[in-house]
Amino acid sequence: MRTFVFLFFANVILALVATAHSKSIETNIRLQTNWMSDPLMGEVFKGKLEYLDTSGKCSAYGFVQIAKMSANNGKDFKWLEVTGELARESVKTPNGYYVDHLSSKCKKGERCSPFFIDHWKNPNESSDGNELETADMADYSFGWVYFSSLKLETCALCRDDLRPLACVKWGALWDATKKKEILVPLYSHQPSSDFNQSLELFKHYYNLK
Repeated sequence: MRTFVFLFFANVILALVATAHSKSIETNIRLQTNWMSDPLMGEVFKGKLEYLDTSGKCSAYGFVQIAKMSANNGKDFKWLEVTGELARESVKTPNGYYVDHLSSKCKKGERCSPFFIDHWKNPNESSDGNELETADMADYSFGWVYFSSLKLETCALCRDDLRPLACVKWGALWDATKKKEILVPLYSHQPSSDFNQSLELFKHYYNLK
C-alpha cells in the first residue's frame, strides 16, 4: 500500500512539473493561427503575430524566425538546388533548424538580413515596431504535399544589436492520414538554444559578425 501511495504522488508531481515546463509564460507577443485554402497554393497554414515592446530596450525591432520541416517520410526535409534555397542547408543546426530567409536572394559572405520582413515584404500585414507601434508579421506556409510537419520559433529582436525581447514556438502537423493539427504555442522571454544556434550559424555564413 505504501509503495502504491508513493508511486501515485510521484506521478502527480511529475505531471505537475511537466505542466509547468510546457506552460507558456505571459509575454507581449500575440499569435493567431489557422488553416486556409488557396486556389493556387492549395492548403496554407497562416500565422499572424504582433508584439509591442514596453521595456524600452530598443527603438526599433522586428521578427526573426527559425524553421524545421519534416518530409512526408518523417525525415528532415532537404532543400534542393532546384528550389533556389539550397543555401538553407548550409545554415541548418544538427537539429534541423535554420533561420527562415530567402537564401536565393543572399550570397555567402555578404551581409544578409535575418529579419523575416526583409525577405517577405507584406506592407498590409507586416511591419517593424517602435516605441509606439507594434511589430507585425504574417507567415503563409504552403507546399504541404512535400512535407508533413513545420516547427517554428519566432522572436522579436532589436534591430540594432539583435537583442531578444520575446519569443513563441508554434507550428503545424499534417500527417499521412491527412489529419491537420495546430501545435499549442509556447511563449517565453528568451530564445531557445535551437534559435541561438541557428542565428549564430546564419551570422557566420553571411559574415554578420
